Amino acid sequence: MENLRNSHEIGEQEILVASFGTRYAEQRTRAIAAIEEAIEETFPQWDVRRAFTSQMILKNLRKHDGLAIDDVREALENARNAGVKRLVIQPALIMEGIEYNDICALGRNYIDSFEKICIGKPLFSSEDDYKRIMRAIVADTAAYQDGETAICYMGHGTTVEANRVYCKLQQKFNSAGFDQYLVGTVESDPDVTHLMAKVKAGKYKRIVLRPLMIVAGDHAHQDMAGDAADSWKSLFEAEGYEVICELKGLGEMEEIQNLMVQHTKDAMRDLDEADYFDLGEFHVRPGEKQQGHLYVDRTAFTLHATVIRGYRPGKVLLLTGGVHSCEYVGIQALIELADKLTPEEVIGTVIIIPVVNTSGFEHRLPSVLPEDHKNLNRVFPGDPEGTAADRLAYYIQQKLFTRVDYYIDVHCGGIYEDLRPYVYFVGNCDPAVSDQAETAASCCDVAYMVKSNASTGAYNYAGIMGIPSLLLERGGRGRWTHQEVRDDIRDIVNVMRLWGFLSGEPLLPILPPRCLYNPIYHCVEHSGFWYPTIDIEQNITRGQVIGEIRDYHGHVLEVCVAEHSGQIMYMTKTLWVDKATEVAMYAVFCDCDECDHH
Repeated sequence: MENLRNSHEIGEQEILVASFGTRYAEQRTRAIAAIEEAIEETFPQWDVRRAFTSQMILKNLRKHDGLAIDDVREALENARNAGVKRLVIQPALIMEGIEYNDICALGRNYIDSFEKICIGKPLFSSEDDYKRIMRAIVADTAAYQDGETAICYMGHGTTVEANRVYCKLQQKFNSAGFDQYLVGTVESDPDVTHLMAKVKAGKYKRIVLRPLMIVAGDHAHQDMAGDAADSWKSLFEAEGYEVICELKGLGEMEEIQNLMVQHTKDAMRDLDEADYFDLGEFHVRPGEKQQGHLYVDRTAFTLHATVIRGYRPGKVLLLTGGVHSCEYVGIQALIELADKLTPEEVIGTVIIIPVVNTSGFEHRLPSVLPEDHKNLNRVFPGDPEGTAADRLAYYIQQKLFTRVDYYIDVHCGGIYEDLRPYVYFVGNCDPAVSDQAETAASCCDVAYMVKSNASTGAYNYAGIMGIPSLLLERGGRGRWTHQEVRDDIRDIVNVMRLWGFLSGEPLLPILPPRCLYNPIYHCVEHSGFWYPTIDIEQNITRGQVIGEIRDYHGHVLEVCVAEHSGQIMYMTKTLWVDKATEVAMYAVFCDCDECDHH
């Protein structure tokens, strides 16, 4: 008799195995029940329960088979009513698609019902998962590796971004030399037409069809192996191929069962570590998003912050804007990103502070703090005994940098500056830290990335502390546009994907940023009228005149000459400049082999 795992007698520890489900009893036993049993054998002190996500399947089973299986909400209600204290939800799902997101949303609603709750990862989550799944598939189909047989796997497909799983698995097969393994979907891309073209190009004589699904359910029986004219089996047979259909879900393979056990172990470990994240007044548990304030020691500064803690544990990311108070594009981008990000999609913890220099922002005073007229980005690591900027920098260094693993500081051109979009990555730090930052910078859709060897500045000092850090620059002149904000958010999201704070692969720019180094911040030695002879996006050569400073009568006080050849990244556009003003920044083109093709 089938164990439906829906008893109301539950202990204080429960593992809820949530799968899409199927109405086929034999496949339920061979795949879903096999995964449940493998988990139960590994964790004998825990009660293992079952839930299906498909309401259509649950209704069908109740109506035709008299089987009462819980949906996820019912299972959570039963667990709460039974007094479960520690709950692990382990999805027996392929990817972080719609069903997985729904499970995360439900879990959030029940976060106060248990002492601890954690949601495990679906089948395709890490690079190691892909390797193990690929090895399992290849081993299980070894009998067909004759050079004349195409082994085609049918996935379900989805409209959300997780659909990339199929293309990524195909790439893994091809990279490993298994070109005869082809991956398609029934409801998305790549579809059967795509597979048919590959089969013909490979000149295969025979086709093996298998489901790339946990269980061989309706899609496998009907859309893959059915007799209808539009089934995969019929379409390949109509082209003259010998077709073998194997109704074997991934969950029937022992290696896949072991992988689901491993994901449950990971979730169990995370459950033990899933304590509150404390930062100032913030006390955030997994699955929560809080908005609040951070109070800077011995100052009147209040930092308005959002902390988002995902259900899935991970590293800690800090995002800041408004270090320079009138650089509005980055500020608005972080305000919108703080509003959009949810605990369901975040992995680990994200701290967002849209405006660091709040007093300068509110006074519309560019670049400096009104309390002491210091540039915050020039006083790191700060000083607890110093003036306002020193104390603010010290707070960030002591209370924030010591808590985070990655950092992105978002800027734009100053209120008086023109700027072309680019990104800095830290260079004055451990080479491994710089390499991580450089890889992240290459995910940004900008023309240039600049290696910084400075030690001042928030992100530079974070790099010295061992934190891979970026400074993203876009916009200027005291303005912001919706397009610039969207571009900033796109780049931040790409880096978050790379660093593991969001699922999916980063959308790499068509043309990767060209690397620049040795940035020169050209400061003038006189106050006066500024007359530039160059513009942004312009290449300059060593010794070239880039502008002049003149007095009220037009007499030349200073001729500004380029110290080396390079690319102008930003420049001051006001008629008057003060002594020590940065009138231009330019950097040298990198000529290493890695950058030649850029």
